[in-house]
Order: sequence, then structure tokens, then C-alpha cells
Amino acid sequence: MKAEQRKELETNSLVRWLQELFETVKGGPSRNTWIFLGVAGAIVGIWFIWWYTSTTATQRDSELWLQVDQATSLDDLKKVADANRGTTVGSVAEMQMARIKLREGLGEIYRDSKKAHEQLQEAAGTFEKVAGQFEGISLLSQEALVGAGEAREATGEFDKARELYQRVIKKDSERKTRERTGPSLYATRAEAGLKRLENTKTLDELKIMLKP
Repeated sequence: MKAEQRKELETNSLVRWLQELFETVKGGPSRNTWIFLGVAGAIVGIWFIWWYTSTTATQRDSELWLQVDQATSLDDLKKVADANRGTTVGSVAEMQMARIKLREGLGEIYRDSKKAHEQLQEAAGTFEKVAGQFEGISLLSQEALVGAGEAREATGEFDKARELYQRVIKKDSERKTRERTGPSLYATRAEAGLKRLENTKTLDELKIMLKP
């Protein structure tokens, strides 16, 4: 049921309750009548505060998500992240920043290894940070961990990358058991990363490429 429909039902229920209360007490303003009216007024006041707070919070959250969606640069995302530290919106903005830095770092690795190394280190650190913040959201946590693994792998931190890939596979195994579904895209990426790291030739090529 949509939020608007729930609010309408709650409003209609409140109106019916007040009408029934009025019919009960209209015979005369006894002491019980004033007690009932006081209780009714308190309930109406509490309901109004809840309704106003809920509506305002929903509107604000929608505006924040729109800011993340419409961000066109790292600077835009950083502003959203900085203004919403400790919130889901802030974490999603940071995740998007890490995605961009990972993509750009991998693209620069053959042209400017120093710049690429800096971008990949920043991406890995951010991914690892938000992975903890998304601990209760399996797929987002997996994406953050596999992104961190790919960034660590590309900077030559092979043991750390291997550990991150293994964490993704473990998390997805638990999710599959719980939800009775197949492997996630992130688990597939993690398995591919482990295979790359098990290939001695590929590992040597990475070491040579990433050597300062």
C-alpha cells in the first residue's frame, strides 16, 4: 500500500473516531465529557505532529536523492556526502564517488600510473568505508567490497584484494542460502578476481606494470 493511501485511511479512521466520540458526549458537558475531549485533543495534536514530520521528512529525502541522481561531478557528490554524513544518502553519494574514481583510475593506469595509483587508493578507501555502512544491505555491501578488491588489485595489493574478494563470496553464499537465489553479479566479479590472482603469469604482469 502506498504511503498516500495509508495516510488517507488513517485520516478517515481518525475522523470516524471523533464523530463517534461526539455522538457519545453530546448529551451534556459532564466531567467525563471534558476528559474525553482532552484525550481527543491530545490525540489529534499528536497525529498532526506525526503527519507533518513524516511529510516533511519524506519530501526532504526525495530532494536529497534527487541531488545524488543529478550530480554531474565529483565535487557535486562530495557536497552531498559532506552535508549528509552518517546517512544512507551520504553513503550512496560516497559510493558513487568511489565508482567514478575506480573507473577513472583503471582508465589512467597505462597513461599516468602515479595519478591512477592515487585515484585507486582513494576509491579503495571509500569503498571499504561504505561497505561497513551498508552491512545490512547485502548487495550494496558486496559491490563496495568487490570495488575495493579491484582497486587494491590494480595497485598491487594482492593479498588485500584476495581477502576482499573472499569476503564478497562468503557474503553472497549467506545471501543465496537466505533468499534461495543464484550468485550475484558482484560474487561473479569476485570469483573472476580470485582467478586472476591465482594465475602466476597475470600476477607477474601486474607487478611489472605497477612497479614504481
